[in-house]
Amino acid sequence: MSTIFPPAELKAAPTYRQDGNERIVGISLEWTVGENDGSGQPGDWEDGSKGGRYPRQYEVQVDDGRIEQTVVIGFNKLPSWGSYWNLARTHWMSLGTQAAGRHTVRVRAKLDGGWSEWTAGAEVDLDAATAYRNPYSESGSPARTEEADPRHGTAYRPRSRTYRALVVREDDPVCKAAYDQVDNPGEWRGVVPNVTDDNRAWNSEDRYLEYRKYFAPDAPVIPSAGRDSFRGLALRPSQVGGADWPVDHLDTSGGELTLTYGYTAPHTGWTWSHQWFVTRDGWQPEDGVSWDALDPVPFLVDLYGGDGVPTEDPFVEFETRVVHAVPRKSGRHALVNIWGGHGGTGGWGEYFVSVCDVHFD
Repeated sequence: MSTIFPPAELKAAPTYRQDGNERIVGISLEWTVGENDGSGQPGDWEDGSKGGRYPRQYEVQVDDGRIEQTVVIGFNKLPSWGSYWNLARTHWMSLGTQAAGRHTVRVRAKLDGGWSEWTAGAEVDLDAATAYRNPYSESGSPARTEEADPRHGTAYRPRSRTYRALVVREDDPVCKAAYDQVDNPGEWRGVVPNVTDDNRAWNSEDRYLEYRKYFAPDAPVIPSAGRDSFRGLALRPSQVGGADWPVDHLDTSGGELTLTYGYTAPHTGWTWSHQWFVTRDGWQPEDGVSWDALDPVPFLVDLYGGDGVPTEDPFVEFETRVVHAVPRKSGRHALVNIWGGHGGTGGWGEYFVSVCDVHFD
């Protein structure tokens, strides 16, 4: 018998959040796990630090698998203050700017001996979406972060363009051209959009990392974080004599995908997340990487993170996730990792961009 509680009594509500001028439609999910039903601090709460009997990994399905997402919630621990036991029983699933209509959603959790049964389906009508409501404030304790300095780094597995071109400087035409078109390759840890007082990344009203507002949806400059100083990371084949970025070959036939991120400084807190996106079917490298080029739903959302130890070599301090809700893709694609949250200069929020060129075998 599993020692970890499965989710039950799933509820779903259509909600939206603002990302600059864009409205992101999504589904606010709540469920019961053990004694944790949202009515107050549960009797089986262990301050989140001991792991307890709450699952750390979930899968979400919309319309019987038409959309799938892996969700990791506090992989190593949960916050021990405020009402953050709710972090163990809630999730907001972003569906993008064009989502509409009626849908059915269900969840399951990773238990000690495998996966739980799927919950009963919950119906949701996205056309009736209301403004998102933060679920982590019932105790009255203000939200806060537990970190001071940003956790810089880049995706290591699959290899990001940053890693290939700026860290190990692969002997490849595109990597060489990219290196030459980055103003300061030594700043590779900080592929992050410019953030100003007037354009903060962290939306303190509904506690949301606004990551799209720095780019036009169809501007293929996500790899450079929209910064001219990193323009080499957004090179397309026509700009390099027809050459393409080198790729990692992904064999997902076994139903798993391993993703690894390397850090240079610890940065944890409930606001911080990894979001992993993949390019749409039919995408070609010459299209470049823009928000319009990506499937709107991240296939992995990794919340809260772990306890990192700063190292001079970012590829010693890793966080690795094995994804089972594998993107159903074949052929040439790109993965986009957005790592960020509240923090950075003045607590305005920031996020780091990694783009990985891959081939689904």
